[in-house]
Amino acid sequence: MPSDISLSPEKISAQLDHILASETFKNKNRIHRFLRYVVEEYLEGRSHLIKGYSLGLEVFDKDETFDPQSDAIVRVEAGRLRRLLEHYYMEEGFARAISISLPKGSYAPKIELSDLSSPPPKKDPVFSAAAAPPTGPAIAVLPFENLSGAPSQDIFCDGITEEIINHLSFSPSLYVISRRTTSQYKGKAIDIRRLAEEWEAHYILEGSIRTAGDNLRVSAQLLNAATAAVVWSENYDRKLNPENLIDVQDEIAAHVAATIGDTYGAVMRRSAVDMKRSSTEYMEAYRSMLLLHDYLFELSPKTHLKARNSLEEAVKIDPNYPDAWAGLAFLALDEYRFSFNVRTKDPLELARKYAEKAIGLSAKYSIAWYAMTIINFHKGHIDKFEDNIRMGLSIAPNSPAILADSGVYLCLLGKLDEGLSLVKKAMDLNPQHPGWCRFALCHDHYIRGDYHKAIEQVRFIETPDWFWPHALQAILYAKLGHKKEAEISRENVLRLYPGFPKNAEKECRKWFRREEDFIKYLDGLRGAGLVT
Repeated sequence: MPSDISLSPEKISAQLDHILASETFKNKNRIHRFLRYVVEEYLEGRSHLIKGYSLGLEVFDKDETFDPQSDAIVRVEAGRLRRLLEHYYMEEGFARAISISLPKGSYAPKIELSDLSSPPPKKDPVFSAAAAPPTGPAIAVLPFENLSGAPSQDIFCDGITEEIINHLSFSPSLYVISRRTTSQYKGKAIDIRRLAEEWEAHYILEGSIRTAGDNLRVSAQLLNAATAAVVWSENYDRKLNPENLIDVQDEIAAHVAATIGDTYGAVMRRSAVDMKRSSTEYMEAYRSMLLLHDYLFELSPKTHLKARNSLEEAVKIDPNYPDAWAGLAFLALDEYRFSFNVRTKDPLELARKYAEKAIGLSAKYSIAWYAMTIINFHKGHIDKFEDNIRMGLSIAPNSPAILADSGVYLCLLGKLDEGLSLVKKAMDLNPQHPGWCRFALCHDHYIRGDYHKAIEQVRFIETPDWFWPHALQAILYAKLGHKKEAEISRENVLRLYPGFPKNAEKECRKWFRREEDFIKYLDGLRGAGLVT
C-alpha cells in the first residue's frame, strides 16, 4: 500500500464525493443525504451522537414527534445504504484506498484504509447487473416451530422453511434475508422487534406445524417488523405420510410464498397501505413501485395516473432504474388495453420502448419481460407471445401474477383449457388474487353460452372505474332478459367511456383473437345497445 495514503479529512471527503458520484449511488437523493450526514458528523467528531432520532429529523425531515421504534424508515434506509456501499466496493470502488461502511447495529460509519493487496477482478457486465442490490421490502423467514412433540418432524419444519425462502427469492419485489442468518434462532425465544432491527427487515414470517396421527396443520403468519402486528395468517391442513412428505412440503411452501410475495401478494399490498398512511416522503423509487402495485391490483384511471406520474419522476431522478421503466411499460400498455389516460397515438409502441429499456438495464427476469409478452399479443406477434409465456412459466412456475395473466391471454387466444388451468392455479396459490382473474372464467362460460355462470364470475371483479366489467354485465344481463340491470350496466359504460358505442369494434379487436369470439362479443354489445 503506498505510504502517502492517510485518513485525512480531505481524503475522506474526496472518497465520499467519489461514492456519491458513482453509478451505484447515482440519483439516489435520500441515500446521498444519509451518507453525507453520517460522514460529516464523523469528521466533526460527533459519531457517538448519530442516532435514529437525529437521522429522522436531519435526513428524513421528521418533526419532533418522530419515534424510530414505531417508524422504521431510518432502519430500512440504513440497510439499503449498507447494501449499496457493499456493492460499490465490489464494483466501482474496488481499488479505492479508503473504505467507508456502515456496520450493523450502528448508524456511525466505519472509515478505514482498504486492503488493496489483490488486483481488481474482471467483471462481466451481465453478472454485475444481476448482483445489484435489491431495493424492495426486506423479509426474514424464521425457522418453523415443531409443535407436534415428535422430533421426526424437525426435518419437515426445516424443509418447509427452506422451500419458502427459495420460492420468495424468485420475487423481484423482495429482498429475502438468507436462511443462514435466520436459522441460528431455531428453537429460541425471539423478540421480533429486536430481530427486525438487527436484520433491518420490513417483515417477519413465522410458522409452526402440528401433527395428530397422519393429520398435519401448518400455520403461518406475516408480521410487520416494526410493530409485530399480524399482516396475514393462514392455516394449511393436509394428510401426511412418508410417500407425500416432500410434495406436501413443496405445495404449502409455494402457497405461502405466492400469497405474500407475489406482485399481488400481502407484502406489496401492505406496503402500499403503509405508504399511504405515512406523512413522510418515502424513497422516490420505492414509492413509485408501491403505487404501481396499488394500481395493478385496483385497475382504475385514478391509480393509473398517480402511478404514471410517480414513475416518470422516478426515472428522472434515476434513469437507470429498470423496474421503474418496466412499470412505465405496463402503464403505457394500459393506455392501449384499458384506454386509461391516453395521451399518445401509439401507446403499444411506447410500451415496447419502455420494456426494452428496462430489459437492457437488468439481466434479471422482471415485469418488463412480462409486459413484453402482453405487448406481443396485442401487436399480433403470437409466436413471440407464446415463446415469452413459456420462458416466464419456466422461470417462475409458481408466480400467481405470471400464471394469471398468461392464463387470461391464452383464453383470449382461444386456448381455453391451457389458459383456465393456469388461472385456476394462480387463484389457488394466492387466495387474495385480484378480481380480474375471473375474466378467464367469465370468458369461458360466455363462449360456451352459460350466461348464468358467466355473470356470477363478473360479480367478483371489483374494478368499478373500468368500463369492461360493466360492458360484460350489460351483455350478460341482456342475454338473460334482465332489462333493468342491463340498462344500469349500459349507463355505467357510457359514464366511464362516452365514446364506447362508436369504438366497440376497435375495443373488441384489441382482445379477441378468434374471429368467432370477436363476433360473439360484438353481437352481445349490439344486443345491449352499446354499438352504433
